[in-house]
Amino acid sequence: MTALLLWLLLLHSPARASTLQDGVNLMKAEKFSEAIRAFEAEMQANPGSAEVLMNLGWSYWRVGRVEQAWRCFELLVQLDPKNPIYLRLLADIENARK
Repeated sequence: MTALLLWLLLLHSPARASTLQDGVNLMKAEKFSEAIRAFEAEMQANPGSAEVLMNLGWSYWRVGRVEQAWRCFELLVQLDPKNPIYLRLLADIENARK
């Protein structure tokens, strides 16, 4: 399941900006703390970007920052309440919060 979600995140993240692509590359290398820095920088340039929020949330989750991941996924669901990927991420993180 984890591999499927990671694949979906990477597939859903076309390289638009170098910091976004840097973050995706760092995620692929499982350097999630470094990826977080890249995605946080990208959020400054593109606030509210679903691509960045999804990857940032996933990276937060992978380093154990569950509450921050939850905030990212909750915002994604607010942006697109019917998106099945966002709903699944939010449901999974809800389980991790318990």
